[in-house]
Amino acid sequence: MNILRTEAIPGSGRRVFIPSLPTRWDAATGQRVGVYNLHDAAQFGVLFTLSADTQCEEESLTAIKTAMSDYDNQDYILAIGDVARIIAAVLAAQESANSARLLQWDKRAQKYFVTEVVFE
Repeated sequence: MNILRTEAIPGSGRRVFIPSLPTRWDAATGQRVGVYNLHDAAQFGVLFTLSADTQCEEESLTAIKTAMSDYDNQDYILAIGDVARIIAAVLAAQESANSARLLQWDKRAQKYFVTEVVFE
């Protein structure tokens, strides 16, 4: 397995899979809202939330595997939220493309970096 970390280039992907979208209760609206602002992530492709943090684990894992059945090396996985769901997304990517590209936010640099995992 090889792991490479590079600066992410906006517009270089076609889809950004979000295995787990953390939410919080917003008393003002009476609804659950996303914890993170994903505006910058949308520069890398169309955002697809694969499971809600309120779903049970089994439903989430099935939804991730199904949604990512056509994952290819132009897609990204946004590495936020539940670690088990991120791992499930990486394993689904391995089945489809033998690699996974993870978008990771760097707080200090205030931008995304790509960690690419290539399975050999």
